[in-house]
Amino acid sequence: MKLVNESIEDVLKPKTKEKILADIGGRDDATFKKSRKPINGTYGIGEVNISYDNLVKLFGEPQEKYGDFDDYDKVSTRWVVEDENGRVYTIYDWKATYDMLPSQFRSLSSYEWHIGGIQTKEEEERERAKPLIFMLKKDGAEDLVRYIYKNI
Repeated sequence: MKLVNESIEDVLKPKTKEKILADIGGRDDATFKKSRKPINGTYGIGEVNISYDNLVKLFGEPQEKYGDFDDYDKVSTRWVVEDENGRVYTIYDWKATYDMLPSQFRSLSSYEWHIGGIQTKEEEERERAKPLIFMLKKDGAEDLVRYIYKNI
């Protein structure tokens, strides 16, 4: 039997920035900036829970931003960023506006944004060698999540 040392009150307390950073992986020296590189071939590699406003403060207005009555499919908001090595990532909503307008969605206090990325050939080879259960953790997403949490 596993003992639980935290009370319900402790679990419900907001975490400090230091505690959040201690709980996630990623490099402290990773840097990211907006990019105009193509995003063909990116796919979901992670998530980050943050508000739209904080992403705007960090990266500026998204490169893809649809209005309330524009014609779009599953993504209404997307940033394209790259790390210091030129690797491309996307930060985007996924079907968030199926039940609400984009303006309502963007006013939420927090949302679990999706992170997209492209694996390098070396990462693909490493992934193929891993058991299936470990294939869900992709390289790079943790660096971006850490960068976001460090800088908000």
